[in-house]
Amino acid sequence: LGLHMNDTGLTDITGKTITLNGGAARSATQSKFGGYSAYFDGTGDCLSVTGANIGTGDFTVRGWVWVTAATSYFVIFDTRSSDLSTNGFQLYIDATYKIAFGTGNPYVGTVGTTSICNGTWAHVELCRSSGTIYGFLDGNLEFTVANTSNFSNTGWKIGHKWNAAGTFSSGYIDDFQVYSNAAIHTASFTAPASAFYDSAQSIADVMGASIALTGAPEIIDTDGQFGGSCLLAKQTTGYVSTPQILLSNTKWVVDFWVKPVSIGGAAY
Repeated sequence: LGLHMNDTGLTDITGKTITLNGGAARSATQSKFGGYSAYFDGTGDCLSVTGANIGTGDFTVRGWVWVTAATSYFVIFDTRSSDLSTNGFQLYIDATYKIAFGTGNPYVGTVGTTSICNGTWAHVELCRSSGTIYGFLDGNLEFTVANTSNFSNTGWKIGHKWNAAGTFSSGYIDDFQVYSNAAIHTASFTAPASAFYDSAQSIADVMGASIALTGAPEIIDTDGQFGGSCLLAKQTTGYVSTPQILLSNTKWVVDFWVKPVSIGGAAY
């Protein structure tokens, strides 16, 4: 899922249908990148989308938030089907302006230690890697907590809790992403200095050869050796194919940079 929040429909670059609920809308009042963001007034505004079954695997939720007033708490992302369900989680800013993660029955919230500045942009990120949740604020690791829950619910909400009921804080969200199959970070990092890359626009051959995209290959804007971006190599979600080259009639070299996350089994 990838939302730049720059068009009136708040379009997802991966093609998922985004439903605008309440008065959720694009706003030019505040923007981190691109001149616009999504505004939520705290009285039922939210975006809803049918997402992926995250299951028990790795994932990443990341984006920029601007909280206007944390009178209660500002829900950034919620995948639960009820307040006490274990089939999802929520990422939110609590009443003390700290990043927090919550799930379970009974509900358990894990809160960071650093308060964001009211009325400024803050980068938030939540990752699960091999059964551990990592919470980040502006690239700094705020908390870790063990979690192997099966997050199977695919009814996702952005900007409000699961049922869009109640009155919560208002704020803006910009450049929002969800990776349902990868943990981008497990240690502190530098928050993005530019908008995230669109995979369909970024994967191209500078020599002009036709590149085939199978599935949904993803470009991530972190860990790039050069230029700030790189291909997230996971064949379960998508990959890139190049034209066949007859190697027997010429000299040839294969040259590239790779950063293994883990190598096990039949790695190739």
